[in-house]
Amino acid sequence: MQPNDAGAINKSKERLVGPRRALFVHAAVVLTAVVTVTMISLLLWRWMTTAEPVFLLVIGNKTVDGSYAEVRDLSGTVVKSAKLGKGNEFYASLPLSPGDYVLSVKLGDQILLRQNVRLIANAPRAVRVQLLDPQKQP
Repeated sequence: MQPNDAGAINKSKERLVGPRRALFVHAAVVLTAVVTVTMISLLLWRWMTTAEPVFLLVIGNKTVDGSYAEVRDLSGTVVKSAKLGKGNEFYASLPLSPGDYVLSVKLGDQILLRQNVRLIANAPRAVRVQLLDPQKQP
């Protein structure tokens, strides 16, 4: 478009005003509102339907070196397991969904601990495990 061409400049100004422009602006505003409401609804739905993991902390000491911690659901299926030893400083952090579980800690064939554990959302639970038999202490 040439700066001298007054007719072309007037035609471009005519295109930017009028009912077509108003329709475009209204459609853009409505589309933005619909997309915003949809995104907020999806975030709210996801927040309400997703359970954040709860951590079951199993804390031991030198007396439980080499023991295995197993978490089973109430049907008996192993959900998580960890080995307690020097490498992890006798500490295991097991992320689980809220619910009821059975925690077992075994050292070889010896069962050190078997306990029912109820995990509640946003409330981590810690369980301490140690041998009390003085003959087995280092």
